Amino acid sequence: DKALRDSWLAAQGVAQNRRSPLRLRLGLKGEKLEKLPWEVLHAGDRPLGTGTDVTFSRYHLDQRQGHDRPGATVPNFDQPLRVLMVIAAPNDQDRLELAREAKQLKSELHPVPMRSGNGYDILPKKQLDVQLTVLEQPGRSELTQALEHGQYQVLHYAGHSNLGNAGGDLYLVSRQTGLTERISGEDLAGLLSNNGVKLAVLNSCRGAYAQNTDTELGWHEQNLAQALVNRGIPGVIAMAERIPDDVAIKFTQFFYRNLKQGSPIDLCLNRTRQSLLSSHNSQYNYWALPILYMQPGFDGYLASKPG
Repeated sequence: DKALRDSWLAAQGVAQNRRSPLRLRLGLKGEKLEKLPWEVLHAGDRPLGTGTDVTFSRYHLDQRQGHDRPGATVPNFDQPLRVLMVIAAPNDQDRLELAREAKQLKSELHPVPMRSGNGYDILPKKQLDVQLTVLEQPGRSELTQALEHGQYQVLHYAGHSNLGNAGGDLYLVSRQTGLTERISGEDLAGLLSNNGVKLAVLNSCRGAYAQNTDTELGWHEQNLAQALVNRGIPGVIAMAERIPDDVAIKFTQFFYRNLKQGSPIDLCLNRTRQSLLSSHNSQYNYWALPILYMQPGFDGYLASKPG
């Protein structure tokens, strides 16, 4: 379509003139379109979702979609960004390398200072102070208590998830049995919305969509990411399909490495995809598994821009 191409080229010209990334957001309607792997879009031989000149995200064209909450404030760059990392491995589910993921993230957020040749510490450039709390093996009540009292801006979940009848299911751990205790996407969305969470990162399987799903309820009603977007969570990152342990760990490491720079989350994810593409065999398209949904009114910043 010539008009679409002309608009695209004009927008690229404006962004280049301003020396800023061009933000591409896809608003899609209908299950067939939404299930397509748009993250693998290419401009020539280059994936659009891996560069720094065009940032990529999705949003839903849906009458039920929520809006940005007026109470969701953005902290100053000098204030800590509070992240709650939930790791849940029930005894009746496949084992995952969750402890290693948490350890890698701690190392990424609090690296050992480097020493110069003259013995002085090499200070990194000004970065966000990301304060990480790891909540291990929680049930519903423990998760609820942590979110209600912690004032977190980010929830990072590492574990198991699946499609389900009320916005999908996130798997937690029963304190009594050690077995799976589910929280529905709709319940989780309400909990995050009520407690001011701006970004939910679901580093688990099939949180965003499933290409081969064919059920009576329909895809929207079973989807974790959709449930959170509908409730107005400003940013949601979820995985399209099953993600291998080593890829999940690398994703977490790369994403928070970029987030510490204070960049908007769509730019952080683009850079993360490129790092995944560079560190894994490109034929598996692991880099395209993370899907980002951003509310139309959200600029992607979890903290105010550094001065």
